[in-house]
Amino acid sequence: MIFNREWDSSLGVRLPIVAPLPDLLWGHLDPKARDLFIELLAAMRADKMPITPTEMFRFPQRQLYLFAKGRVLPGARVTNCDGYKLLSNHQGTGEPGTGRAVDFIFTKPGLATARIPRYYPPTGNTPETDAIEWVTLGKRAKELGLEWGGYWRDKGGRWTPDRPHVELPKVPDGDAG
Repeated sequence: MIFNREWDSSLGVRLPIVAPLPDLLWGHLDPKARDLFIELLAAMRADKMPITPTEMFRFPQRQLYLFAKGRVLPGARVTNCDGYKLLSNHQGTGEPGTGRAVDFIFTKPGLATARIPRYYPPTGNTPETDAIEWVTLGKRAKELGLEWGGYWRDKGGRWTPDRPHVELPKVPDGDAG
């Protein structure tokens, strides 16, 4: 954990930045999203490409910590959502039980260890040239009505993937669903 660092969050207050652990409680996700993510886990296992969640619901402190990376903390920028003014889909409405996003990592099947053996498949220059694991994750997510971060582009059309990220898209106000 990082202690004794403070950063002005542009909220008019100074908040301590610590490295809060990810929340991995299924009950903190939106029920519809949770059911779809569990289906995604099963589909990827059936494809012999097991995945495990590394980030689920995010409390504001965790989101702010990730927002600070690449700004006032070392590392690359992780998110544009600060967790207070702008919520991420990991946060839903900000209350546990409303999270709509999960980050996954691939696990190597057949290894029984206390630590989950993780690996990050090779990446390409387009979604179509990524390793088959990433392509399959995107395909299975789409089949379930989920959005995969591996297809994301910025406002200028430049490909800006967040491969581990899968979310249940928000329904625009006034739409059924």
